[in-house]
Amino acid sequence: MVDGIERDYVFQDEASRERFCCLIHAQDDGVLPSSGVPDVAGMTPKSAGNPLRLFVSTWNQGDTETSKNLAGDWIPTDGSVDIFCIGTQESPLGKVNQAGLGSTAANKWFQQLQETVGDEYVAVATRSMFQNHLWVATKREHAEKFSGVETYQAEQGIGKVWGNKGGTAVALRFNGYKLCFVNTHLAAHAEKWEKRNEDIQAIVQEVQFGNYAQVEFSTQYTTFWLGDMNYRVEMDRVEATEAIESGNMDALLSKEQLKREMERGLLDGFVEGELSFRPTYKFDPVEPVMPVVREPRKYSAHKDRTPSWTDRVLMRPLPGHAITQTNYDSAWKVTSSDHDPVFAEYDVVMPEVPTRGNYRRFVIELGKLTVKDLRSAGANMELTINFPFLDDIKKGVKFKHSIAMVPVPGQDGSFHNASRFKLGPFITTAEYFRRCHVILRLKDKDDRHGTTAISLQEATAADAPQMFSSRLSHRTWYRGEMTGEVLVRVAGGQEDVEQLDEDSVVRLPWAVARHFPRDTCLAPVVLFCPEFCCVLLCPSPSPLVNVVASPRAGLRADESCG
Repeated sequence: MVDGIERDYVFQDEASRERFCCLIHAQDDGVLPSSGVPDVAGMTPKSAGNPLRLFVSTWNQGDTETSKNLAGDWIPTDGSVDIFCIGTQESPLGKVNQAGLGSTAANKWFQQLQETVGDEYVAVATRSMFQNHLWVATKREHAEKFSGVETYQAEQGIGKVWGNKGGTAVALRFNGYKLCFVNTHLAAHAEKWEKRNEDIQAIVQEVQFGNYAQVEFSTQYTTFWLGDMNYRVEMDRVEATEAIESGNMDALLSKEQLKREMERGLLDGFVEGELSFRPTYKFDPVEPVMPVVREPRKYSAHKDRTPSWTDRVLMRPLPGHAITQTNYDSAWKVTSSDHDPVFAEYDVVMPEVPTRGNYRRFVIELGKLTVKDLRSAGANMELTINFPFLDDIKKGVKFKHSIAMVPVPGQDGSFHNASRFKLGPFITTAEYFRRCHVILRLKDKDDRHGTTAISLQEATAADAPQMFSSRLSHRTWYRGEMTGEVLVRVAGGQEDVEQLDEDSVVRLPWAVARHFPRDTCLAPVVLFCPEFCCVLLCPSPSPLVNVVASPRAGLRADESCG
């Protein structure tokens, strides 16, 4: 009905009818101008946003009473921080219940942190595992921008059931950007560096977030790894102490275990700020009633421990995620433990999702996919393409597409697929696609060789295919390099639909309670709105058409286009 007059419309084919209906609904909902559809370059201008300050910190509390000078001397209280993430290890156990666990210690510590930062902030997520705690908080004005909060833990202590060692993790989204924080306490003692490597791999394997259990969280999220990682400096204690006192930090850094293991391929893709501060372990604890601390403590001779940077903060950004580290330091004035707290500060650009925009039909094209430098490659390799931006459609449903990778003649460890693959169409805004990723997972029948994430940011902003080169990793170890090209283009009409043949289109069939009439025979389409809701239309003869929608989205989830 138009202007109070009921009218009939006749279309020459289903594709024309489907496109007409989508445009009418978009105009009616105020997300598309009535003047027409602009080109890619003019669609939904990039969201501007000021950087947010992220404070990520770790502290081994040494199972001692906590210092009274947390505010200012460690934790900023001037309102400059937008998001806090604080992980602790060996926190005071407090009163012990019949199970041998401190039942109130975690809540007491979280409350102390809340009192330190003040009422301006609110907790977003917490996770505790024995004496290891993880706390994420934000300014109240940002609270509604968080979604998809999940927590997990992975015990690596005695028998892998005791939580004195291992990791606690939080995954979440802020304005749709995916962040993960992992607080770890790894195996102790200088000679146990191999066990620490194994702990890292086990934590990555066991901590699972999102729909894709086989895709490591460090590939799905911008990941911050913090904690008492316990990697040591392989020097004599007296020699190391003298080098520190003379200002010769390079002597210690050349013998530092974690840097050595990262150069060998561990924690591939993770980056760390410069270790310009003194080693943070080991000191003699000072009573919490100590007055103002005016100079750093002397290193302890107790147990003959070599001064080491056991406490670290590392970060692995997703491609296209704008993050700048602005500070990396220790809080040496907090003296109640045998460790100093360590903190890193980042400026992170995570603009809000535009509430209005021009909706178009996008198609993702992948081509020239090549793998090289593959370690221990099998004979028959397969590449699985995952679409994490479809997670909101239905929890537990995995949207993926698999293709064969064949050996490159005469090049060991190299595989390729010369075909070009079209995925979609997806009805959404350009701004939404700019913050999305496609995950590529390479494996053979015996082993998973590595995963990597490809950002759609540059491809969405360009009219030509964009080349990419990305490192494959498995349980944080480097496994090879993936190259190829990606293009995000606007599907203009019927001819684009016809090009999406059965071999190259990823069909997305599933069912929920509400569906369109059976005579609604539309092309396979996924519609995303700014609130990250969507409508999924399955092609005939698929049995049902499926809908997931939000009242805020203004989507017509209960009626067909007819």
